Amino acid sequence: MTGNGKGFISYAVLNSEGADITAETDAHGNNVAFRCFKCGHSVLLSAFNGQLGNNPEKVRPCKGGCGTEYFLEKMAEDKKLYIRTRKETQSASEQTRADYRYTLEIATRWSDFDMMMHLNNVQYYRYFETVVLSYLARIGSDLLRDPVIPFAVESNCKFLRPIAPAPFIDAALRIARIGNSSVQYEIGLFEKEQETPSALGRFVHVYIVRETEKNTAIPERVREGLKKIASGH
Repeated sequence: MTGNGKGFISYAVLNSEGADITAETDAHGNNVAFRCFKCGHSVLLSAFNGQLGNNPEKVRPCKGGCGTEYFLEKMAEDKKLYIRTRKETQSASEQTRADYRYTLEIATRWSDFDMMMHLNNVQYYRYFETVVLSYLARIGSDLLRDPVIPFAVESNCKFLRPIAPAPFIDAALRIARIGNSSVQYEIGLFEKEQETPSALGRFVHVYIVRETEKNTAIPERVREGLKKIASGH
């Protein structure tokens, strides 16, 4: 990648298949220019919040006539930048239980629900972490003793419909991306007997050395376990 200024100048740029296309792009600050994958027309994407191309909800269409819609996905911990198309992302309405590789039944508590008789917003994030940590334990991680451990660095939730009081809820998990030191999880929260999610979550871990708290590579044993529930696996 060429260019001047800060921002993405030190990042490797990859397409959705993970192929390095850095040499075919041009970066200036937080903007990246490249040729449309379909028609070859010039496309400019920005990582600034609110700008077109910043995320799947604010895509930038190619103006060369093909209409392909692009956005950036940044993996800051690994210095990687993915150029993605909207077609690669699955809309919330299209997702079902079958799209996830691991499901955990979580017992709810009366205090999880608010005065409106809906699941309290805070609890969604607790369920996200619960299913992630459950899977890590399943593949042999010991967060109390392992020398290399994960730290949560990002989480967000897309609320699709309220979750009514019930004894149990299903949290479904898959891996969206595995980097050198980071992993991105995707979670769907499902009410019993429902095939589509009531909420979608995104959760990111970065692996660190316990004693130094410095970033390090994901242990190979953990990496192999994560691959088993990766999207498209």
